[in-house]
Amino acid sequence: ISVSGSDVRGNVVGIALDHEATGVDVSNSTFIGQERQSISIRGGVTQTTIHENRFESVDTGVRISSASASVQDNTFTDISNHAVTLVGTATGASITGNTASGYGSTAIHDDAVGGFIAGNDTEQWREKVTPNSVVQMFAQPLTLVWVGLGVLLLLTAFTGYRMRTSRTREDRTPLTELSRGIVPVEQVR
Repeated sequence: ISVSGSDVRGNVVGIALDHEATGVDVSNSTFIGQERQSISIRGGVTQTTIHENRFESVDTGVRISSASASVQDNTFTDISNHAVTLVGTATGASITGNTASGYGSTAIHDDAVGGFIAGNDTEQWREKVTPNSVVQMFAQPLTLVWVGLGVLLLLTAFTGYRMRTSRTREDRTPLTELSRGIVPVEQVR
């Protein structure tokens, strides 16, 4: 089976390969605006090649689950989760030479047994800002030390300010009331 030069838009899943299909080739096609995945490969699919395609505005570009496929030389843009996801047993899967840009936890999510991933350009990939990613960014040892020192400095400054402002004018006793007055130096000797 060969799919080439197609324009697939606005589906839940663009192309779903299943039931031990073999020898499928998807090339030179454009996938835009799928809800879940542009291409879903599962159910024992083997000897499948996904190459020279363009994937845009999708949660996951290609998802391989307990199957084998070669995903190479594709362009992924505006991806919101993963460009390629590997799950289950992916022995024989190969992810090479792809360019990925978007936002998500990782460009290529590998949670599978087997599979080969190399030579992909993920320089334009940005991690999605989530509460967990913010905590991970700030929970570094040196960051915690600096935050602790900053809090200590603020507490010290606040305590000192409160001590200075708590004194009123009535609390200040004139020096003449605390001593016998002016005493000549000769008398002190």
